[in-house]
Amino acid sequence: MDIENTSLWREVESIVQSGEKPVHQVWSVTIFAGENEITPFKIVSIDINRDYLNNYTDYNLIDVRIPLGTYAKKLYPYLNELEIELKRLSIAETSDTVNLNVSTQVERYTAIMIDTGNPIVESAIGNVSSEEELNRIDIVTAKFQLLNKALEQIRVTPVGGIYRDMTGEDVVKAVLTKSSKTPNVDTSRQVKGVQMVKASNQKKRSSIILPHNLELVDVPHHIHYNCGGLYSSGLGYYLQDDLWHVFPIYDNTRFNDGEPTLTIINVPPKRLPGIERTYRKDGDNLVVLATGDSRFRDISNVVQLNNGNGIRFADATSLVDSFANVSGNKAQAARAKTNTEIVGNKRPNNINFVPTAMRSINANPYVEYSALTARQGSGMNLVWENADHTLLYPGMPTRIMYLDGEEIKELYGVLQGAHLYASMREIGVTSNRFVSHMTLSVFVKPLTNEA
Repeated sequence: MDIENTSLWREVESIVQSGEKPVHQVWSVTIFAGENEITPFKIVSIDINRDYLNNYTDYNLIDVRIPLGTYAKKLYPYLNELEIELKRLSIAETSDTVNLNVSTQVERYTAIMIDTGNPIVESAIGNVSSEEELNRIDIVTAKFQLLNKALEQIRVTPVGGIYRDMTGEDVVKAVLTKSSKTPNVDTSRQVKGVQMVKASNQKKRSSIILPHNLELVDVPHHIHYNCGGLYSSGLGYYLQDDLWHVFPIYDNTRFNDGEPTLTIINVPPKRLPGIERTYRKDGDNLVVLATGDSRFRDISNVVQLNNGNGIRFADATSLVDSFANVSGNKAQAARAKTNTEIVGNKRPNNINFVPTAMRSINANPYVEYSALTARQGSGMNLVWENADHTLLYPGMPTRIMYLDGEEIKELYGVLQGAHLYASMREIGVTSNRFVSHMTLSVFVKPLTNEA
């Protein structure tokens, strides 16, 4: 059945008719190199990679075009003291009129230039030496990584201490909130706190020890792996928009738990290429049209065949407290009391592979459950054109809707990444309108496990 004859198309039409969206921007950059203030000739692209699965904050890259003389004389000598101010101004859909309903975003970053060489040291410019003469020779492309000012201090902040009669969740919130205060950052850019999905492990521990010189950004990881665990569906934590987000990275059951959610309608590719309006807000639910190519490769079957569709390990606590029943001068161990054996997705032929965990004896089942949960799903990538990356947050509960013949089907998962690429819409010296496209990475249960 053609998608235009389904209820999904009514949603598409609703989005198209939902009004102008603030997805067109004019970006400007100012580079501060020592006492020099440099305005690039042109911004080539802005790349914001938010990998919620593997990183703990954004990886921002910006490409700009700078006259050769300015690059060699005013920029390159100050590689270790660069800052960049990035400004984003929203404009109308069909004109360069400023959108007054959207505030201008301005942030100053520490900049790390990806070194492509010094033309003077390399003697690549002959006897030409003045900045003005070099500027007439060439224009070079410079690439910078942008580092959030607060994070620059947070990532080198050591912590440590002993926390009594607290849950792992309590310690994560307390330490991240207290130690993320950065005195050398403007008040408006301070880390505001922690937004944390309720932990699976709510057991209080007599003591949680954070070794001294533990880096602040490693605290959630340390507690999850070494202090009893946090979630049974993996751990994700990420600093975005001045807020720490802590969440279960593989939990695909949270869509109806009352959190803001993301619904992606997977439109057949090339049906609506370059469409201007691609989303709408429905209360706390963001509805997005994925109009580009999508990729889904279900590797969960292969992973479970190789690594197991179950797991077993001995409970260290039981080994200490109640390893065996003693009666008549005989000790008899009870396997059910000392071992944990779990089968996730049962194999259709009932030949289940339940290997012993690498940590065969441990008192942290949440890490083992997380490893099993990760094997029960797969990643899906979708393209959101004319995107607004400010509407997404780490670990956002996600639903993907697609058409299978005459049936509308759904996949539930969690947002694991959002990669934004903003570039000029048109080529030319006077062009200044940027458009943004995003690749959304979602962890979902495989098709064979759909209800």
